[in-house]
Amino acid sequence: MPSSRATSRLPLMQGVWPDTVVEDINLRAQVGNLRRLLGGGADCPHLVNLAGQGYCLTAPVRRLASAPAADDTVGSA
Repeated sequence: MPSSRATSRLPLMQGVWPDTVVEDINLRAQVGNLRRLLGGGADCPHLVNLAGQGYCLTAPVRRLASAPAADDTVGSA
């Protein structure tokens, strides 16, 4: 199901980078990276900026029953 809840920049930065001072440019750069990974550039339809509200993930989202164990993650030694 698509997510329709916008998240403003401050709660997003605090959630992603807790206990770290982050500037707006860092958030914009990482949002740009996410948009490229989701299959688009600035016009990516899956991650949109709602003026005055924040960022909104519009791609279908599904919750997994459980997270993979640390040993099952990509790049683990």
